[in-house]
Amino acid sequence: MRILFEDRLDNEAKIIQEVIEKVFNINCEIQKGDFSKMLKFKESLGGYEIQVVKKFRNDIILTNKDLFPYGSASKDDDWVFGFASRQKQFFTSVARLKTNSDNPSKILRISKDKYRKRIEFIISHELGHWLIKRQKHYKEFVLRNPKTGHKASLGMHCPDNKCIMSEFVNVKDMDKHIRMNYKNLFCRRCLK
Repeated sequence: MRILFEDRLDNEAKIIQEVIEKVFNINCEIQKGDFSKMLKFKESLGGYEIQVVKKFRNDIILTNKDLFPYGSASKDDDWVFGFASRQKQFFTSVARLKTNSDNPSKILRISKDKYRKRIEFIISHELGHWLIKRQKHYKEFVLRNPKTGHKASLGMHCPDNKCIMSEFVNVKDMDKHIRMNYKNLFCRRCLK
């Protein structure tokens, strides 16, 4: 497994490597990557749409870019912290992890410790989609914007709010999950 990262994300890549080796016992290498084929700027979203490219199988793509799954329609509702593709590509964006708001930022406006915990959480969650597999107790989660009525499918997730495989939709929710998580991250049903 490789961690492909953009310029100035060396430290974040090392954090991800540590988590993967500690939590999942998987060795991985770190290298700078070219994401031009995987991330296409979409003006209507003001961010980058994820393009799954088969040759990058088993790779973690770490970016500062604001990410949207392929086919996204709403820049307010469809952005993601991370995305696990069926082709075993794991996209992780730090764009919205750097502040206490859900807006993208290039500047770190929270403590380094909080930032690190968010990165650890995101990568553990995204890799969990691949390693834990879809469990029978998982449920489809759909986010609905009460103002616009827009619905976005968030995929199958664990209904146990203490499990890292439960769904979260913003940084406030993520921070709450980080505080409540099981010590070994996953609930008993996910570890079966």
